[in-house]
Amino acid sequence: MKLTPIILLSLTALFSADSLAAQVECLISGTPTRQEFTADFCSSRVNSTPGVVFRLITDRTVSEATWSYNTTGYGRWNCNGGTSCTFTQSTSRSNTGGEASACVTRILYSDNTWENTNICAHAFYYGDGIIPLAAGEENLNE
Repeated sequence: MKLTPIILLSLTALFSADSLAAQVECLISGTPTRQEFTADFCSSRVNSTPGVVFRLITDRTVSEATWSYNTTGYGRWNCNGGTSCTFTQSTSRSNTGGEASACVTRILYSDNTWENTNICAHAFYYGDGIIPLAAGEENLNE
């Protein structure tokens, strides 16, 4: 019966390792309320220029992360190989909705080990839906 504690300890380590798996979280800025990072998906109403911050969470020290990303909006991405990636929507469309997704496709750890991944988070934000017309544009809905 001395094997039972060893087996239990091994099973505990196996299940706790799964709970510490890497994940991507997101947070939306430009909102009327305080936001917190959430894993896999975030959504909020925006009332100023929206942005989304994505971050990689892992139980190991990361040297570099490779990001892939896309959006339905127009704006600027800043993903420089670190553990965070940000999207800022163009100010000319600041009160509209949109979606942004970011995935970590490879992680290089500080111990020089690496893994290929496909860990993603998706953000959905919505606003008043007003897009200001640029000079010379006409509103075809009137």
